[in-house]
Amino acid sequence: LPRLLDTRARITYAGLHERGLDSFSSRFLTERNGRYFAVTYLYPRKPVDLDKLALLVKEVDPALQLTGLPVVNAELARRALPEFIKGISIGELMVTILILVVFRSVRYTLLALLPTVVGFIWAGGLLALMGTELDLFSLFAAVTFIVARVVAVEHGSSR
Repeated sequence: LPRLLDTRARITYAGLHERGLDSFSSRFLTERNGRYFAVTYLYPRKPVDLDKLALLVKEVDPALQLTGLPVVNAELARRALPEFIKGISIGELMVTILILVVFRSVRYTLLALLPTVVGFIWAGGLLALMGTELDLFSLFAAVTFIVARVVAVEHGSSR
């Protein structure tokens, strides 16, 4: 450790590799054809900052591309709601059909779905009152809840 932290030694790219710090330096630096390139990690505070940042990057060099977790999250957020609505609609239709097949009655099917619908309405209302934004994981939890409801109904009807 003292050799790694020698304050008199000059830090070089080759020195980092010689001391076994490849995994650290390769995240931030790379060498190609005698030229060194550095990676910068930026964490914008608001999603709107990503658009400004992307424009700035394109102004500097059109060949550069803004990447990273914030960019991926912004793209997922943009696509999440339409995909969620489509998925939840198809899932709810399939659940309704399965429950209808099990109970063989529209009335019993609607009664079986009532607690799920009321639960979603209450949960949505509480989340809105608290100002909570939904993310991909919470949307996935909603779909899982519907599937769990089908399993519960299926196991309850076999007794």
